[in-house]
Amino acid sequence: MAGLLPALSTLAKEISSTSAITQSIQFLRGRRGVLSNFDDVEEFALRADESRDHVLKACEHHLVRVRAAIAQRLWSRQVFIGVSVIDALVFRAIAASPNPVKWVLEFIREGGLHSPGLVIYPVHSLGFLGVGFFQAITGKRLRYISRPYGLALSPQTNSFKDTCAFLQDAARVLGVRLKLPMDLIEHWDRSRATKWLTSNPLMALKVHSFPGGYHENQFFLLNKLRFSATFIVMLTSLQPPLSRAVELDRLSSSRLNNHETLDLRHYIVLFPHKGGRKLSGDCVPMNLGRPALAAISDLGVEIDPVHWRRPRKLHVRLHRALQAAQGGYFRHGLFNRDDLPGRVYRQVVRSLTFFRRSFQQRESNDEAIVSLAVAFELLLTDHYLKGINKHIQKRLALALRGTPGTRALRKSVAALYAARSEIVHQGVTKQDLDVSMVRRTYVHAFMSVAEKLRRLPAVSGSPIGDILGDKKS
Repeated sequence: MAGLLPALSTLAKEISSTSAITQSIQFLRGRRGVLSNFDDVEEFALRADESRDHVLKACEHHLVRVRAAIAQRLWSRQVFIGVSVIDALVFRAIAASPNPVKWVLEFIREGGLHSPGLVIYPVHSLGFLGVGFFQAITGKRLRYISRPYGLALSPQTNSFKDTCAFLQDAARVLGVRLKLPMDLIEHWDRSRATKWLTSNPLMALKVHSFPGGYHENQFFLLNKLRFSATFIVMLTSLQPPLSRAVELDRLSSSRLNNHETLDLRHYIVLFPHKGGRKLSGDCVPMNLGRPALAAISDLGVEIDPVHWRRPRKLHVRLHRALQAAQGGYFRHGLFNRDDLPGRVYRQVVRSLTFFRRSFQQRESNDEAIVSLAVAFELLLTDHYLKGINKHIQKRLALALRGTPGTRALRKSVAALYAARSEIVHQGVTKQDLDVSMVRRTYVHAFMSVAEKLRRLPAVSGSPIGDILGDKKS
């Protein structure tokens, strides 16, 4: 588990460090004779639910407590072992070892359950500029693969062979060492509603997921997808603007051989096959959280490969800022903790959600404008205040300190709030708002805030103000 988790003995001590977990382990070890009457945790859970036996009920309570402690430590480090898998391992570990927590962690490591796999997800309304010219000159297909962020992106391939080539390249570059199950993917292409594998742009994410069922880790994967979609739209927000003539001249994949479908009913999760050298996987129906999954698929951006071809300092900074926000959210905000870090990270993630919504395809910019205004307020404020425009400008000045073109960036946000007021109160705006400039401003402000989140005080009535240096907030 190198790079993801500390040494197993260290992690086991962390998990077992509280008196509650120690007591639960001692209780369960003392009831091994009772637990040995059951072949597995499923049989035990069924009997415990139906029984009035206080000992069985107590065993169930303590098993859940130990399982929850292990799960939270793993999930906070973005190692998504399914809850049913951890349940089964804890049940076995009670009889197998005097240190059941360490036994579970060793089983995960030795079985390779933490090894990376892929989530393959369909998107739409995404274009790669210059795709036809690039392919005609080089004979290669355009794609974007970011190893540091664990993300790969491809325009529609219109060919199953080319889709397979993209996925294999993505796995290799992203460090997924287990072999992809191409026969399984081909089976899904033939037997499921997965036309999107060839007709739509694809997003592939490196994930550490070992589920016990179809939807068991979907909550975590959904959050990973959200952060990755945010990364994509933020990168495009940093692209230099193109004139309409140049954009048309460099034909986009969204207009060239585009037969994309909106019939997006599945996504694919590839995960380790215990003890094997090949990934297994599921073609998961989107019947849970489908509206949220559908929203993620609507990217609505045009990627300029000329700008993305080489890593730039700004791209590296964005990588790190989003990873800081993502890591902090999984450590503090994921479990609805009511402490200050948990509340702040959840607020930042809600801000990112509204920023991403501003890219969804609409008949007008009105909804995008309102979404952007909410995104700024969630990012830069701690609570409701009168005179929000003035307060936003003050915090924005602090967040943008040292950013080139600060005056123009701040001016675009002042225009945003004027337009937002007209929309909210009159239903329409007469402002000629440069939405792309507002989005660029948000990205710069977000990077500044995310880089300072590690400075969050233990107690504060104005944590965002504190980390930005707003002493009169």
